[in-house]
Amino acid sequence: MTIQNKLIAFFFVLIILMSAVSFFIYQSGQQSISQYDEILQRFLLLNEIAQTNHELQTLFTRYVLVPSDEQLAQFEYHRQHLLDYQQQFEEMVATDSTRSMSKNYYHMLSYLLNRMELAFETYGQPNTREHFQYREDVYKVSSWINETTLRFINHELTDYHTFHRELLVQSQSYLTMGIVTAIILFKVSLLFTYLFCKKITDPIRLLAGQAKALSSGNFSIKDLRVTTNDEIGLLTRTFNQMKRDIHRLIKQIKQKAAVEAKLHEQTIKNIKMNQLLKEMELRTLQNQMNPHFLFNTLNMVSKLAYIEGAEKTSDLIVSISNLLRYNLRSLDKPVTLADELKHVRDYFDIQKNRFGERVSIKVDIDASCLTQPVPLLTLQPLIENAFIHGIDSLESGGEIGITVEETTTHVHVEVYDNGAGMDQDVLQLLWRQQAEFHLDDQHGHTTGIGLTNVIKRLSLFYDQEDVVDIRSKPGEGTRIILKLPKQTKGIQGGGSSCIRSYLLRMKL
Repeated sequence: MTIQNKLIAFFFVLIILMSAVSFFIYQSGQQSISQYDEILQRFLLLNEIAQTNHELQTLFTRYVLVPSDEQLAQFEYHRQHLLDYQQQFEEMVATDSTRSMSKNYYHMLSYLLNRMELAFETYGQPNTREHFQYREDVYKVSSWINETTLRFINHELTDYHTFHRELLVQSQSYLTMGIVTAIILFKVSLLFTYLFCKKITDPIRLLAGQAKALSSGNFSIKDLRVTTNDEIGLLTRTFNQMKRDIHRLIKQIKQKAAVEAKLHEQTIKNIKMNQLLKEMELRTLQNQMNPHFLFNTLNMVSKLAYIEGAEKTSDLIVSISNLLRYNLRSLDKPVTLADELKHVRDYFDIQKNRFGERVSIKVDIDASCLTQPVPLLTLQPLIENAFIHGIDSLESGGEIGITVEETTTHVHVEVYDNGAGMDQDVLQLLWRQQAEFHLDDQHGHTTGIGLTNVIKRLSLFYDQEDVVDIRSKPGEGTRIILKLPKQTKGIQGGGSSCIRSYLLRMKL
């Protein structure tokens, strides 16, 4: 039995006992009130009979002296009331000591009304002796009724005094019983609370002592004895099991520690060997060609070509140098859209020399969008896709375009071509690779970065999934739309200079 069920059972029994005592006192009180109401009702009824009898006698006397219709109507009114009171008196059960008198009293009320009616009927007839006899009977019966009513009232008052004394004694006994019951229940509750709390706190105190011993590393203590099936018993059994499990685990850890100590020595030796290998790799990398040397060499060749009059060759070398320098920038640092477009211009310059008149470039850019931050190498892989997979197979009439426009919440960058396009199977494969982060090496790309790589980096950069929309059909070209969420702050540093440089030099 759980602790909760024990408490519920105790309080249920306590409430039942208190309710039983309260119900008994309430029922006794209701019974006393009923007796009091009966005495009061009889008392009031007798008082009403006495007053009505007096009114009838007065009206009877006035009528026989000076008859009038008004007095007769009032007489009939009080007569009807007396009949109603007589009926109520009959319904009241008198005590054994007054039963005979009550029966006579009931019949005398009827006799009184009968004598009054006979007196009214013989009023004014020649035989006046009979009339006066009826009148004398009326006065005698009325007097007897008044005296008997007083006797009944006196008897009711006597009963009331007796009832009142008994009621006081009963109230005092109920009060005593209520106080005694409350004291007993209070003591029982205190005793139950003490025993109940002791039964809970003693096992918890023992558990706390064992927990303290365990915290000091003593696992040799004996298991606590389980004496109940409630939550405390469950807690004790669980604690004993946990202590045994911890002891067993510590033994296993000590055994593993000995093995790991040996492995640690071997690991240190391996680390030292790896350090030596890293140092060798570093020296090998240091012996490779410095990228700055390559850029400086390309710049020197460009100036030499310019001096020798080969301006087109000089511009191409500068574009290659810029392209290589931009590709070596850190991928984890964002750039502005202007930087990306400047990089695309250099890439266009190189491809223009390759494709010649086979391809035309179209650009429509909103200058207010050029400070939008984007990941490095976002646009150039898309343009390169358009060249490699789109218009490379066209003999003439190839077209590649870039459109940048601003909406309320986004900057839309669209890269399109009129090349071969893709069917639905290729598009689904592309989206599947992007969802699985399947980044295959792009061997045909200058950067090794493909479309799926760009899409994933944009999703991570803006923390949104729906940032790219691809529309393509076989033979109708491909449109890649980048939906870039607006940023409140642009990239600090060379953003403004890149924008000015782009606006002055972007000639596609």
